[in-house]
Amino acid sequence: MKKIFVLTFFSLLFYIQAIAQFSEYADSLIKVEKRQIVTNEKIDLCNQLCWELKYDTFELALKYGKKAIKLSKELKYNEGLALAYKNLGGIFYLRSEYSTAFNYYDTSLVFYQKLNDLSGISKITRNMGSTMHQQGNYEKAVEYFMKSLALRKQLSDKSGEADIYNALALVYTEQGELMHPKALENYRKALRVFMDLENKKGQAETFYQIGSLFLNKNVPILDSANVYYENFLLLANELSEKSLIAQAYEGLGLIKKEENNFKESESYFLKSESILLELDANYSLASVYNNLSNLFIEKENYKKALFYAEKANQLAEEYEIPAIAIQTDLLLMKIYEKLNNFKLALEHAKKYINQSDSFSNSEMKEAIARMEIKYEVREQKQIQERLKIKHLAEMKQQKIIILFVVSALILMVLIAVITLKNYNEKRKANLLLEQKNKEIEAKKNEIETQQKHITDSIVYAKKIQTALLPPDEMMKTLLPESFVVFLPRDIVSGDFFWATQKDHLTIVTVADCTGHGVPGAFMSMLGVAFLTEIINKFKTEHLTAGLILTELRKFVKSSLRQTGKDDEAKDGMDIALCIIDSEKKIIHFAGANNSLVQIRSNELINYQADRMPIGIHLKEKPEFTNYVIQYQPNDVYYLFSDGITDQFGGFEGKKYMSKRFKNELLTISQSNFEEQKEILLKNLDNWTNVPELPQKFEQVDDICVIGFKI
Repeated sequence: MKKIFVLTFFSLLFYIQAIAQFSEYADSLIKVEKRQIVTNEKIDLCNQLCWELKYDTFELALKYGKKAIKLSKELKYNEGLALAYKNLGGIFYLRSEYSTAFNYYDTSLVFYQKLNDLSGISKITRNMGSTMHQQGNYEKAVEYFMKSLALRKQLSDKSGEADIYNALALVYTEQGELMHPKALENYRKALRVFMDLENKKGQAETFYQIGSLFLNKNVPILDSANVYYENFLLLANELSEKSLIAQAYEGLGLIKKEENNFKESESYFLKSESILLELDANYSLASVYNNLSNLFIEKENYKKALFYAEKANQLAEEYEIPAIAIQTDLLLMKIYEKLNNFKLALEHAKKYINQSDSFSNSEMKEAIARMEIKYEVREQKQIQERLKIKHLAEMKQQKIIILFVVSALILMVLIAVITLKNYNEKRKANLLLEQKNKEIEAKKNEIETQQKHITDSIVYAKKIQTALLPPDEMMKTLLPESFVVFLPRDIVSGDFFWATQKDHLTIVTVADCTGHGVPGAFMSMLGVAFLTEIINKFKTEHLTAGLILTELRKFVKSSLRQTGKDDEAKDGMDIALCIIDSEKKIIHFAGANNSLVQIRSNELINYQADRMPIGIHLKEKPEFTNYVIQYQPNDVYYLFSDGITDQFGGFEGKKYMSKRFKNELLTISQSNFEEQKEILLKNLDNWTNVPELPQKFEQVDDICVIGFKI
């Protein structure tokens, strides 16, 4: 049912136009046209009347269109002929007579070509593409849209370009999911044009269409749909367009329903209803009622489902909205069947068949037959029950009258007692409320003071943490050709980097502790302290990366008293550690969930870390794997935490992922290290700050990357 209720801007606008009444303006044009002698101006008036009357009186619109053709031929007025054939194509298009519409458009094209009117040609080829689209001839539709697009580019008609991109996207959308990437590509192009034009309404409409594309997939991509509907809502609020805000709430309600978050779904639909009632937008309001009805069917609350379906049905009948009526009859059929009212279920099933052209008759006939049998059985039972109920009702009626009189007297006494009691309680409550407000204000001030003290403490903790990390000068001394990217998510960080020198060994590491913020910072300080102790404990010739991580795990498990019980702390860290031996020209590497990337001769080599953390683990090995790597001139090495690969961003709001990041490292590895750092930071900013989206993606975790060359 989900796809039935998604309305596009274009269908809504079309409906609003289609119900417009005959205007006084058109009436005045007719009077002027009757007085005019045959001139170009009279032909222009006929064309104007043809288009003005297109929704109100088809026969009259057709009459003036044909009259414009006849007079234009007499005066050899090609501009009049081109417009007349175009208008006639338009009125037949609105009647869904697409073959006739196309023939008129085709003739109009001939005259626009004679006039070399590029603007006219671009518009008529766009209309021809639309007729092909409606007839399901997608290949021809794309062909005509592309011709129109080329002309609009030639004319620098940016709004026209965006319109064609959106038209192409709709064609690709209807061709199935294999063509959805092409649809998405065209929506992006439309977005860029609207952004260049600062056309926020165009951007909003395109956000809505992209959101609908993700929502209406066979397996909906709800996260992506939500991103675009949220951005649609953001722009709708910015534009103060209430109708768009209502539509955004309806779309978000559909997403929440797909997520089975019925409470939030209902809340969004009710927000949409509130705005649409204010706007008196009956078509959209009926759609929201149908969505609410469908929601309550899924919740198996059939009384509420019936309440909203009847509201939608009332609007559909009152304002003659056949598209809504079809949906509502289908809902009412399902609801009444669930409520065992087979007579009404049958009525609405038949109404649905009569109104729907594309319905599967065999399936519905089967449903109707099933309901007819149930209805007949139920009717017999109901006849017997009615007789019994009538007799019981007569007996009860007398009792009810007596009870009513006695109850009324008791009620009057109770009301008097309750009123007096409520008055006294209200007086006491007001006094108590005043006291509570004073207490709340005092607590608020106390909490604000405590919050400031806590924040000040965390800021001071940052200074301590920073003091434990190697300063830039030390990093440049130990690794002259290197860079460090260190971006805590909060004030203090759960990631840390560390480096030291022992004789001819240089030790460098990047670690990611459990959590971020204050808990992660505590673990990071423990990590630095333990590493220092381990390196001082062993002789230089015995030190290996694997040994250091194995010892570090012992320290962490001992300090946190980790034995494997369910209720104990599972804190620890992921880490990648290198020991550079300048005498033997080798690197020792070991990793706990964090790997090492080496770039050699423009080829990326990944040294896989052990799949276990520094801390308690169900399937831990006795020792960490120690890699020994013979390094060569121009080798580049990278250590990093998972903060950068887990960062959400991009046009579709997905994670950056390890593969993308490693390809980026391969690309930048030939640049100097200052440039590498700048490129990484710039690419990260571009990933989280997408130009087409008004909101920046928030940083989800601490980020730490070290790159170096020996």
